[in-house]
Amino acid sequence: MDNPYTRERLELLVNQMTLKQNGGNTLFLRNYENGKTYTNEITHITKDNQTFHKHIKISSCTKAGCSGPGIVKTNQDAYFIRENFLKNKEYYYIGVCDGHGEFGHIVSNFVINKLPSYIKDLSNESITSAFKKANSEIYGNSKLDSNMSGTTVVSIVLTPNNIICVNLGDSRAALFKYDNGIYYCKNLSRDHKPAEADESRRINLMGGRIKRCYDEDHKRFVGPDRVWMKNKDEPGLAMTRSLGDKIAHNIGVSDEPEFKTFPYDGTEKFIIIASDGLWEYVNGDQCISIVKPFYEDGLDSQEAALALTKEAFRRWKRKEVAIDDITVVVIFFY
Repeated sequence: MDNPYTRERLELLVNQMTLKQNGGNTLFLRNYENGKTYTNEITHITKDNQTFHKHIKISSCTKAGCSGPGIVKTNQDAYFIRENFLKNKEYYYIGVCDGHGEFGHIVSNFVINKLPSYIKDLSNESITSAFKKANSEIYGNSKLDSNMSGTTVVSIVLTPNNIICVNLGDSRAALFKYDNGIYYCKNLSRDHKPAEADESRRINLMGGRIKRCYDEDHKRFVGPDRVWMKNKDEPGLAMTRSLGDKIAHNIGVSDEPEFKTFPYDGTEKFIIIASDGLWEYVNGDQCISIVKPFYEDGLDSQEAALALTKEAFRRWKRKEVAIDDITVVVIFFY
């Protein structure tokens, strides 16, 4: 296949004048072409208020995977970056969606375009209602078979005082802090997997079952735990919360996001929000090793996002025949 790291750079410097001209509502959608990596960058300086961070730099990178050597697939990942969220110029809403199933790319694109506008305030009730509204509209779309197609949504809201994580599925957001001379990783979200006790309990109560797949010879289990109907080997979903996935939702998979709030304490350095295309083979400590030089030497968040994507792709290629889509958003505080 083509050089997997060929890319077209899409950069935009957003300043106060630009925000005033366009109403301050900038929405970044994914940009990709099979076989190529694309990136977006946004830089914004907030007011000097009670927040610990006067500068926030946000960059993103997404790359399609492949279903085999030289067989490029449709990128089912998507992401959004919303400034002036809820008409507050110091609120940002940022998220990554990882689509799956035949129509996963359609579901993830629908979500990035619709979900942010459905949220009316930062209450858990309003955000949960927005997720459920999006899910209902996915089900009601006559042009989309969502029986076994869906998407994860991992997202964060940045406010002057807190980081609010809103998560659904097994993509992940992680905060990287620096304290007493040491960088360390703090997960903002947890992966909604069948192995989680509360998640598996809900699936079982709703009539689903959880098991791993057999290999081709039907001799041993392979891969992660998956969600199945009681008497049928469908849908085999490897997560317990999502949007779409109508069959799985009938047996306990949930469209209700999980919320976690993290007040700033001044030790925050950067955040990584990514699909499991990154997290499958790159852990938090490895992210620190990759991103730290870009943070400390020029605050180049775009190159950090690209470096994470390249390293994840390299590890997938070394370990697997098929490679997952990879989407990474990097947020620098300074």
